[in-house]
Amino acid sequence: LYFTNTWYAKFMPVISSSTYDNTQKSFNVTKIINEDFSINLEKYKAYSPVMVPFSYLLSYALNFAAVVAIFVHCGLYHGKDIVAKTRDRLHAGADIHTRIYMKNYKDCPDSWYMILQVIALGLGFATVCAFNTHFPVWAFIIALCLAFANFIPQGLLEAITNQHVGLNIITELICGYMLPLKPMANLLFKLYGFIVMRQGLELSRDLKLALYMKVPPKLIFFIQIYATLIAGLVQVGIQEWMMHNIDGLCTPEQANGFTCANGRTVFNASIIWSLPKYLFSPGRLYNPLLWFFLIGLILPFIVYAIQKVWKKNSFLNHINIPVFFTGPGTIPPSTPYNY
Repeated sequence: LYFTNTWYAKFMPVISSSTYDNTQKSFNVTKIINEDFSINLEKYKAYSPVMVPFSYLLSYALNFAAVVAIFVHCGLYHGKDIVAKTRDRLHAGADIHTRIYMKNYKDCPDSWYMILQVIALGLGFATVCAFNTHFPVWAFIIALCLAFANFIPQGLLEAITNQHVGLNIITELICGYMLPLKPMANLLFKLYGFIVMRQGLELSRDLKLALYMKVPPKLIFFIQIYATLIAGLVQVGIQEWMMHNIDGLCTPEQANGFTCANGRTVFNASIIWSLPKYLFSPGRLYNPLLWFFLIGLILPFIVYAIQKVWKKNSFLNHINIPVFFTGPGTIPPSTPYNY
């Protein structure tokens, strides 16, 4: 079976946002999905392994390396500053913008953020408990812990380079082993483990802009809540309208180009990562990709050592391993034309 799958893999598209079966046709998910949207393992074994195009494999391998490299890089280059900042947030002094801001405006009370956190957590618990999502509460808590653990390293990387490492793949992998054969739970774990962190960083970016533009902290707090609520309601409303009023929406043949490439990628990922035991475990077709975790661990140390030896080399000093790995991270759904 391994060699058969390898032979078929040679004849798949290199760049594609779809997955395939072992007859080189698009993978027909309806053949393996139960009525409750879980995966029927016996039907999956009788049908076909999920055959993944190179574009997916490239994205997966580089992301495996990036999620490890960002912690190593952050520890090597910023570890001392992080420790100092936890003891004193004004460590190394405040710039002119911060001094003016603190002099003229009162900061938001911490209690406001705590109340907002409690409300958001309550809504999250209500969502995973009240609906049949196959997503237990303990998995929800683990997803949030992943988001919080990545907040500082990701924030540092984005502040310096305007790049970020997506947590979507690593959260899917973790959930695939914790809750196998449950695509809906896998999707929710990814959203709570990744989007929570992204939304937090977006709000943090707003606060940084408010500091430079001298917008009062209390005002920006309410603006952020208002904008988030409006954006959420409007976007979901438009999406629902499109689903009921646009013919052929999210199909490859849609006349006006509403093919939903990104949505298809997310859906395919929820299926793939519900089956990691049968795709990425030892002896499986895509197991060699897991070596990129080790590559992401080792490479930052090598580059750091080289930069210490050749301190005056400006080219070497600008090498950033997390950025190197996350550069092609949006393939798919992006194509080489986008790049």
